[in-house]
Amino acid sequence: QLAQAVRRERPLLPIILMTGYAGISAREDIKDFTVVSKPVHPTALLQAIGAELARTHNLMATNIHNGPAGLQR
Repeated sequence: QLAQAVRRERPLLPIILMTGYAGISAREDIKDFTVVSKPVHPTALLQAIGAELARTHNLMATNIHNGPAGLQR
């Protein structure tokens, strides 16, 4: 719930969820987040960081081309 609230307020903020619970990434309420499971291999963590940075970059590019609608309050 916290991650969802932050995402609504700051859509450009990269968020990575880390969990020790198996199967949590299948939950519908976190499907729009990058999720890594513990223990996490350094390569998997780097991939998660890259995915979030790419998501932010794509949102910024869309914002530049289409205006700030939906990204600012």
